[in-house]
Amino acid sequence: MCIFRAAVAYFRKIVHNGGVSFAGYAQRSPCGHGKLYQDGLFDVYSGFDTWEEAVKAACSPLIRQGLVEPDYADSIIENVAENGPYIFIAPHICMPHSKRTDLVRQAAVSFVKINRPVCYDESDPEMGAELFFAIAVKELN
Repeated sequence: MCIFRAAVAYFRKIVHNGGVSFAGYAQRSPCGHGKLYQDGLFDVYSGFDTWEEAVKAACSPLIRQGLVEPDYADSIIENVAENGPYIFIAPHICMPHSKRTDLVRQAAVSFVKINRPVCYDESDPEMGAELFFAIAVKELN
């Protein structure tokens, strides 16, 4: 659970500082996001029309690196359809993850910044996010 708290604190810092231009930033940083960049687990997009497209984009670095099966993003979308928007954990922040550990080859995280926020529910601005931190775990506690 510590990784969730650390990620939320980090993303809140980004949001409260008026956002960050990620061009070149991840390459220089000694923090975790620099490692994500080096490992190919960091992407920036201009925007998406739906939250489902954004979830797929957030999972794409994990899929590209062979850390999860291609169906991992779909399992998250299906789980949100069944259980509600549990992945939208705070304003601006979405943490896509799935209980389908059988689709995870290696535990990992990826970070995706979307310049134009996507909303789960257009009538609720609290349900919008532009910071996506996709998490894949091998075991559930």
